[in-house]
Amino acid sequence: MEIRTIRYFLTVVDTGSISAASRALHVAQPSLSRRIRQLETSLGSELFVRHRRRLHISPAGARLLPVARDPVTRHDQAVTMMRALAEGREPRLTVACTVVVAASVKIRAIEPVRALTARPGTDSSSSRRTEC
Repeated sequence: MEIRTIRYFLTVVDTGSISAASRALHVAQPSLSRRIRQLETSLGSELFVRHRRRLHISPAGARLLPVARDPVTRHDQAVTMMRALAEGREPRLTVACTVVVAASVKIRAIEPVRALTARPGTDSSSSRRTEC
C-alpha cells in the first residue's frame, strides 16, 4: 500500500465522494475511482458503501481509518523534519509530561537528545532552553 493510495482513501472519507476527493487531490475522477477499487481488491474488503453519488465508509473502512491516518501523519512529519534539516533549521521536539515525571526524567532525557541532534563540529552540551 502506497502513501498516495492511503491519502486517496482518507480524502474520499473526508470529502464523502469521489468527485470531491478528485478535486481536492487534483486527480482525474476515473483514476481515483480505479485506485480505490484496487485498494479494496488488494485488502479483500469493500471500504465504502456506495449510494448513488455519495460514499459512506463501510465497517471495514472504519476499522482501517485510524490505522491509515497514522502512516500519513508520520510521513508528513518526516518530510517536514527533513526539509527543516536541509534548510539548516533544527526540528522541534515536543515532549508532554506531568511535572512529577518531568522533574525525574528531564535531566536524563535531554543530554541524549542533544547528542543525537547535534550537528557535526558543534558542542551538544551548550546551553539550550528546555521547558517542561
